[in-house]
Amino acid sequence: MNGDNGRSSVGVTSLVCSILGIILPILLGFLALKFDGHARLYILLCILLFIGLELIALITGIIGRKSASGKAGMIVSIVCTTLTLLAIILIIPLGWLFWRSERAPVVPAPPVIEQSHELPAPAQP
Repeated sequence: MNGDNGRSSVGVTSLVCSILGIILPILLGFLALKFDGHARLYILLCILLFIGLELIALITGIIGRKSASGKAGMIVSIVCTTLTLLAIILIIPLGWLFWRSERAPVVPAPPVIEQSHELPAPAQP
């Protein structure tokens, strides 16, 4: 019976990590964007947090798959990871096509025409 209790606690860890892997990056992303303007850095950190927690949930779900919470954590982790991969596969190519840079395009300066300040020579009769 002691082995089942260990698997059950690993299953609970899997379920908790899979749920936190969804909620925590979203909350931290909203808070970070509200208080600071470095959007790309925070989005990257939230993506890494999501991947890390879902990977932990998947591994602990596989270990504790004989308990109900282990199965639930593993299923939630697999579904979230699959949906995220599909979104990345479908959205990133479209994003590269339609994403506009925040910087203005560089326009070359017009060529400089040097003007002389000399008076024209008087016309000779």
